[in-house]
Amino acid sequence: MADGLTRDAGGLARHADLLLKSADLASRLPGVDAGSPWSAQSLMSAEKSLLTSEEVALDDYAAFIGRGLVERFGGAWVDVSDHVSRPGAEVNVVGIAYPDMEHTDILNSVVHLARLERSGTHWVSLFESNDVLRARRGSGPCGGRTRRDDEEPA
Repeated sequence: MADGLTRDAGGLARHADLLLKSADLASRLPGVDAGSPWSAQSLMSAEKSLLTSEEVALDDYAAFIGRGLVERFGGAWVDVSDHVSRPGAEVNVVGIAYPDMEHTDILNSVVHLARLERSGTHWVSLFESNDVLRARRGSGPCGGRTRRDDEEPA
């Protein structure tokens, strides 16, 4: 598998749109439920196919996960290559930024970590974590309340 994505944020977003409407979605991402692509079962099936495939199209998996994060959490596709790439490296690094949750998921890492972890549930955990962050969001980083200096973080 290549280290980087072959598309920038705009290209990956367009790729996601085409991929999810594609008649060959099931062959490109085995196990994905076209009717409920970001359900826990569908995410686990897609991750399993990533873990068991010899040849993996990194852009397909990154586009799939990215589209789910955009749709479910109101994220936006962003190019972050200039912020996280090594000097001289010509690698596209694409993230999904969530202004309301004040963080960005890096799609390159989301796919790479799933392969390293090999649990088959990394993507489900990512979506669950974002659900928790979205539920906690408010006017401050502690879900709308200010933490005293002597309190443990929530």
